[in-house]
Amino acid sequence: MGFLAPAILAGCLAVAVPIWLHLTRRPPDRRQAFPSLMFLDEAPLHATRRRSIRDPLLLALRVLAIVLLVAAFSRPYLPLPSGGRGEVGGVREVVLLLDRSYSMGAADRMAEARTAARGIFAELGEGDRLTLVTFDGAARALGPATRDVAALSAVLDSVAPGEGGTSYATALRLAESILSASPGPRREVVIVSDFVAGAPSAEAPVALPEGTLLRTLAVGAGPIDDLAVADVSLRRAGFAAGERVRVLARVRNSGHVPVEGRAVALTLDGAPVASEAVSLEPGAATTIEFPAFSVASGPASGVVRVDADDLPANDRRYFVAEPRRVLDVLIVEPDGSGPRRGIHLRRALELGRSPRFALRRRTPRSLRAEDFREAGVVILDEVPFPEGEKGARLRSFVEGGGGLLTAFGDRSGGGVPEVARGLLPAGVGRAVSRAEGGSLGRLEYGHPVFSAFRDPGSGDLGAARIERYRRVDEGGMRVLARFDDGSPALLEAEAGLGRSLLWTSTLGDAWNDLPLQPVYLPLLHRLLLHAAAWNDGSPERLVGSSVDPSSLVAPGAPREDPAVLVLPGNTRRELDAGGAPVSLERAGVYEIRDPAAADVSRFAVNVDAEEAGATAVDTAALASGPADGDPDVARQEDEAEAEALAGAADREPGRALWWPLLLAAGVLFLLESVLSNVRPGRSMIGGTR
Repeated sequence: MGFLAPAILAGCLAVAVPIWLHLTRRPPDRRQAFPSLMFLDEAPLHATRRRSIRDPLLLALRVLAIVLLVAAFSRPYLPLPSGGRGEVGGVREVVLLLDRSYSMGAADRMAEARTAARGIFAELGEGDRLTLVTFDGAARALGPATRDVAALSAVLDSVAPGEGGTSYATALRLAESILSASPGPRREVVIVSDFVAGAPSAEAPVALPEGTLLRTLAVGAGPIDDLAVADVSLRRAGFAAGERVRVLARVRNSGHVPVEGRAVALTLDGAPVASEAVSLEPGAATTIEFPAFSVASGPASGVVRVDADDLPANDRRYFVAEPRRVLDVLIVEPDGSGPRRGIHLRRALELGRSPRFALRRRTPRSLRAEDFREAGVVILDEVPFPEGEKGARLRSFVEGGGGLLTAFGDRSGGGVPEVARGLLPAGVGRAVSRAEGGSLGRLEYGHPVFSAFRDPGSGDLGAARIERYRRVDEGGMRVLARFDDGSPALLEAEAGLGRSLLWTSTLGDAWNDLPLQPVYLPLLHRLLLHAAAWNDGSPERLVGSSVDPSSLVAPGAPREDPAVLVLPGNTRRELDAGGAPVSLERAGVYEIRDPAAADVSRFAVNVDAEEAGATAVDTAALASGPADGDPDVARQEDEAEAEALAGAADREPGRALWWPLLLAAGVLFLLESVLSNVRPGRSMIGGTR
């Protein structure tokens, strides 16, 4: 027999209490009235009877009950023979989740994690099985469940930190699927990680199978030296011969020690451009502005890099600077419009710089089907939706990824043609006049069109005075804004790859004074950019994300050779527009070589700068119990809490004996209570009544 908590056996000394009580505690003698003692001789009183135990059976019950109770709390067990654990249902199914996010590359964190993992391997008993899973933004099992420690150690030695962020929910979901398929009665998940994050996680807790024990082993508690390139932004300026770009790099001391005179260098297309020295205290940040360079001849790839430190993954940040692209805007306005027609709309678009808008004006008569070929977005400015071939081409333009912005006016009434179903409301009603003028009321500030106006001081959209608008049947369109009387003001619909926006008043000053308000220009620009799904230049992507191949190649263009994606390290991958998404596993500059495209395009992939934070993850919120309403929730929470407090070393390595001892002690206490109250002439202490 063995004991998991042998120190508790010292509690057996408590048996001295009932023995002492039986020897010393007695009820007072009863006094007997007697007429006179003068004729009696004095005789000495012997205390022999007081020094003897009057009720040995009652004392034995009390002593034995105390001994059994103390023994139960010392957690006795009987060692099982080889293979016995499986016979009594003690086999464990263990899933070890090993963090390989880039923050684990700091100092000796991965070495500490391997040591902790080998400690878990050493705990495996006869019949136990373990599945080793590595995770960052994604999770992957490194083989089937096994108890072969040598094989597990060999796989463990090959694990190295990657460049991705951390997703505990993804790892726990994989663990949940592995444990759910296991017939073993004892399930356990062990997470080995540094448990740090730069921002609070929005991941919902994962529900593990009933009875699963979740353990967390933290590594990397020591201080590190980490100067990170947190962000790179480009500031553009046009000039006669083209455009110049200035790089602004934000560097942050994400470590625990001060940085003195650390070099931050800019490299452009492999050639060094400039270098600056920075000194920062822990937690501080600064922005470095590098000299401008020209991008008139084509895209330029660059990287901002700091000197090596304890965490190399965030020591560099890649970017691609492309010549500014132009968004082609096709404006369809009423026939017979004079030069002053749409002056507010045109002037607002001519002031666009990021991006620059190229304007083309057409009327319903002069509009040709070919006009949609080069357009990025079409504005129907107080004209009906075209019918016939022109309407069909406009619908195909939107469904192929183009944008449509429609503004109603005096000539926009009447029915909606069949070709416009889904792009415009199901019905367009009469114009509503408001003598005193209305205003914009409820706006969806979470939408990209209005998000820039969310904060105080960013522009008052409610200041515009709306005198007229058209009532519409919302149909299947999404209402983004309403007037103060509840009528729809701005609606949105998606069709194919594109989207349609509808403004129920005018974009000029005929029905409202919106063009006279300061918010007109930024609002109009955001409407067009959202409708066209505009992406200025080469967007930055994060390691661990994926990209749709159809967004990288020219759609529908004939090509003899397939398009190729060149990864960092000059690895090549063919692109199939209808194929599976491409996973971006490494930081660097990716290049797209498409025979059907005129130019080679590039985009940058970087690590998530927030991964190397110093905020501790709330491990208690990683996993949840059964769903609400389960009657076993309270019981499972109590069992999980008790098992967590007991720890890994408190698991019986054999047949547990504590529960029969505890039951026997309870029976003895009950019997003692009955006996002390039922037997005549006996008190609770064992004396004479």
